[in-house]
Amino acid sequence: MLVLRVMKRTIVFRTIVRQVIKLKPNQYTYPLFQDTSHGAESVTSYNEQSTVRWLFAERYFQEAFVSEYVRCTGRNPGFVQGYLEVMEPVLSAKDQRKIGDIDLLLVPQESGVGSIAFEFKRVKVISYGAEEEKVNKVETVRKKGIKQVNNLIDLGFSEVYLVILLQYDGRHYQEKHSLFRYSSGSSSNQAYDIVFESSLHPDAGVIYLRLNQPTDQNIETFHITGIAIDRKAIVREQPNELKNRIAELKYAT
Repeated sequence: MLVLRVMKRTIVFRTIVRQVIKLKPNQYTYPLFQDTSHGAESVTSYNEQSTVRWLFAERYFQEAFVSEYVRCTGRNPGFVQGYLEVMEPVLSAKDQRKIGDIDLLLVPQESGVGSIAFEFKRVKVISYGAEEEKVNKVETVRKKGIKQVNNLIDLGFSEVYLVILLQYDGRHYQEKHSLFRYSSGSSSNQAYDIVFESSLHPDAGVIYLRLNQPTDQNIETFHITGIAIDRKAIVREQPNELKNRIAELKYAT
């Protein structure tokens, strides 16, 4: 668990450390969470789309994401079907010009329960120390992310969330153990102010998703994820016309 205090409030992340190892024949021990130099690419080099695809291809992350939603909101949609990069038949050509696609759509199998739309926007953070960092794309989250989420709400989805994906490259941050290499500088903390933006629709929820690369190992080999729901979305009645288009999506895939 990671506890972050920003803007006079506490955000608690459900944190999962994952390291994949390959043991050689007759090898029975392996040192975990070590600083090793593999010359890996930075996590920040993975674009938003490929990062989301990779995370949700992992069964452990699928389960963690949905269970954290249930725990924090108190709403249990039951068994859900997830769809990435949704366009037709849910979004019309006009909708696509405004929104692009729906990054993630969770569709409960229980009849009468509305669908949950998620818009992901990433912030790239390279950590050099406790408060020394280089941050990119915060303004993109504020402008483009908020606009797209507001458009999704206008379409009538039962719940809509803005997911801020923070990619942390902590390979240069050597002061702490590899499990604790998160910077907390004022630049990256700007991302946590998003809930106070007056332009963000009051019914929108906000989720923070941290993906940390603490060492020079490939992100697929060793990474840390953290999930925090900072603001719960307001549940709204989903129009029948939208429900019907979502039903078509089930049969089209």
